[in-house]
Amino acid sequence: MSNEEGSVPVPGGGSLSKQPNFRREWDKEAFEAKAKARLAEEESLEEERERKKTAPAPIVQRAPLQRRTEELRLDKFEGSRQLVTGAQAQAGSFSAAYHCKVCDCVLRDSANYLLHINGRKHNRMLGMSMRAERSTLEEVKARFDAHREERDSSAASEATPRAPSRRGPGAPATRLRDTCNR
Repeated sequence: MSNEEGSVPVPGGGSLSKQPNFRREWDKEAFEAKAKARLAEEESLEEERERKKTAPAPIVQRAPLQRRTEELRLDKFEGSRQLVTGAQAQAGSFSAAYHCKVCDCVLRDSANYLLHINGRKHNRMLGMSMRAERSTLEEVKARFDAHREERDSSAASEATPRAPSRRGPGAPATRLRDTCNR
């Protein structure tokens, strides 16, 4: 009916008759062709999804977790105040936010930044798995010895006589270290 004289095309691809019978008469061939095309497209998408599921994914060997080499600087905004306008809050563009260059994301405070840095997504982007490397007994003993030597050297430096304090005898302790050493 789409080619007949006296019919009106419809945006859906069919046509309506101008005759005064008040019933819609659709072009069945046009809609049938549309339905077949859509069905073929859905089948091709389904086949592609199945092919992706059955195709073996490449095995990625990630390195175990490693100690950070750079300092985090979580205190970079400590003691400062930032004025945030309503537009900045809605857009999420804070100048005082923490930015992760690896994941290209903005975090609003130091707690969330630290959680992100220690999280799975960030470490995977760095090429690390969440498994720690197992240490041998010799490595653990060497680490204990290094900590013991560090503790002994700091105790030896504290045992050296210090200059007399500026506070007089009987003055209240002002720091926690002063209360522990008395």
